[in-house]
Amino acid sequence: MSLELLNTIIGAILPPFIQLVNQSVKNSNWRYVISVVACLVIGAVITFINGQLDFTNVLVSAGLIFASAQTTYKLFWSNTETGKNLMLGK
Repeated sequence: MSLELLNTIIGAILPPFIQLVNQSVKNSNWRYVISVVACLVIGAVITFINGQLDFTNVLVSAGLIFASAQTTYKLFWSNTETGKNLMLGK
């Protein structure tokens, strides 16, 4: 499996986990920062596991993960009851 495909798949399943972390954060700027940091950390872990750990590869992986997570959230999670309940902390 290619690194890009792996990053995209992980980004697609990441939104519910980010929402769980962000449910107690009220400020949207901090929620954005938490999302970016989570994607950077996961991107670093993936590139380290693949033996390609350098700054450029981490940024590419994190960017793909973040883009995939945001797209999946906007298209799917924000419009479902599960997504709304996670955001409300129910």
